[in-house]
Amino acid sequence: MTLSGAAGDDAKHYQERDLKRVIKKDQSMKKPSDRYLKLVAWSEEDQCYIGRCPDLMLGGVHGSDETAVYAELCQAVDEWIRLYQTEGRPLPEPSSRPALEPIA
Repeated sequence: MTLSGAAGDDAKHYQERDLKRVIKKDQSMKKPSDRYLKLVAWSEEDQCYIGRCPDLMLGGVHGSDETAVYAELCQAVDEWIRLYQTEGRPLPEPSSRPALEPIA
């Protein structure tokens, strides 16, 4: 059996099956915070980077270093998730955002 996926070669079926298994396994192993969109953008008005996770929390984090703001945002998202879990509340469903609104 080859893995070429050429016509008449049944390897493509197995490749697709294995890929679906990997994707399913990967999704089940993600941290809950990985499901949420995290946005970091420069704000001219505030003269700093603003980080938000619109599906999970109001407000956000800010700072002068884009990478540091993203790291702080990830920590804030993890803390919000722990808060939801501690209180026994279900996590909000992440929404898909076909068009991103301005965040700053």
